Amino acid sequence: MLVGQEEYEDGKLIKALQITGVFKSVLVSVRSKVQRPEYEEQLMQSLTQLKSANIKDDPQLKAFVKEEADAFFEQGKPMLAAASYLSISDYKGAIIMLLRSNELYLAFYLAKNFYPEALKETALPIAERAEKFFLTDIAVSLIDHQVSKNDTQLANLTKKRLQLSNLIKLSPEQDQKAYYLAQAQTQTQVQKRVEMLIMGSDIESGCQVAVKEWESQVYQGKVEKGYWELQDIVQMVSIHRGVQVEVRNRVMHQCWLAAVWKALWYGLHRMVEVFAQKAKESAPEIEMQQRIASLLDPIVAAVRSNKDHLIPLINLQVHHPTDTLKHLHASFTASLSSHMLSTSHLFSAPLPSSHHSSYFHASGYSLTPSTKRSNLSGKLIKGHPYTMEDAKTLCSQEEALEYALCCRMSYLGNGMRFNPY
Repeated sequence: MLVGQEEYEDGKLIKALQITGVFKSVLVSVRSKVQRPEYEEQLMQSLTQLKSANIKDDPQLKAFVKEEADAFFEQGKPMLAAASYLSISDYKGAIIMLLRSNELYLAFYLAKNFYPEALKETALPIAERAEKFFLTDIAVSLIDHQVSKNDTQLANLTKKRLQLSNLIKLSPEQDQKAYYLAQAQTQTQVQKRVEMLIMGSDIESGCQVAVKEWESQVYQGKVEKGYWELQDIVQMVSIHRGVQVEVRNRVMHQCWLAAVWKALWYGLHRMVEVFAQKAKESAPEIEMQQRIASLLDPIVAAVRSNKDHLIPLINLQVHHPTDTLKHLHASFTASLSSHMLSTSHLFSAPLPSSHHSSYFHASGYSLTPSTKRSNLSGKLIKGHPYTMEDAKTLCSQEEALEYALCCRMSYLGNGMRFNPY
């Protein structure tokens, strides 16, 4: 018997609810109009149970909702994708979907009213959007009221970026360059020293200290949590001015290398390939290029062959040629897990693999196929392309947002901070 697609989808939903056990009594109660008065009380009891059931934590229903949300997201319907999560009161899932779709204001509204743990993570992109359009008052207000009370370091570095971009002016008393530079000389912790150097506007010295620490950890084969903390600090500002080309190139290499594991964490399989290629191309010495290729090529191969989209990419089995590279990969993974657990409420656990067949423009724009191809993935862009700062490098809006999740330094390697919001 043939049925329409909508009837089929309704049947899937009823079957899913029936399997979970929250719907079985209702189905029994409404089978017969003749029997309905007899079972009216039972029906009301069943509906009460349905309302009170903790369906958000039902694994089968969660899997069904995720599949539905992913389908909507692939079709360029982020609002319906978020609504799917909201149907089971999964505010975290809805906010993640909205952020990935550049629906920043709705994400912030949900966080403020239903998931306050994510206020900082939803306020920051809005502040960056305001920064991009020179709405400095809005950016500063969000930083002062939504970010600073949760993360003083992040708020201070954000304001420093606004100052370095000449978007805000600070008096010498407010700026305190001499104070921060003096503090940098007394710091024994590398992360704090780099932070103080940047706050003192000595970006190049901060980059030099960070690169030395990053390279030391990678060379020794043991990446620690501080590696990621340094990444967050350095990537808060642009380094295209006042930083020597050699230092800048080494910073970019380490940022792209770290972004490979970030892409694994977020389940962005196409971004894994993008960052792996950039990291290999930017390795500073031939010997390092060979080592980085030996480290990253098996990761790319494992991601390409992955067929189970329910398993986070970060947990894939990767067959490295040597134990040294195997341990380095495990060290990257473990330290990133520790870092994300302590810094993010939305992304404290790795996401399942994104399996979109192609990239779509986010935020409800027309999905009419274009003849332009993304410079990142080589895929045809649907909707309006995102144009980078050289005015000729293109990607889809979704690619730009995924790139920014993993790395805030420009794809062009010029040291400019990437802001697709």
